[in-house]
Amino acid sequence: VTIGTWNVAGRHPYGPLDIGEWLCTQESADMYVIG
Repeated sequence: VTIGTWNVAGRHPYGPLDIGEWLCTQESADMYVIG
């Protein structure tokens, strides 16, 4: 189980946002919950 948070205080992140860096995209996942 991996749990992560990212709070930028309502600001947009600098540069491109690649959510693949947070998610293990090399292998199939059973479930992703993003919200």
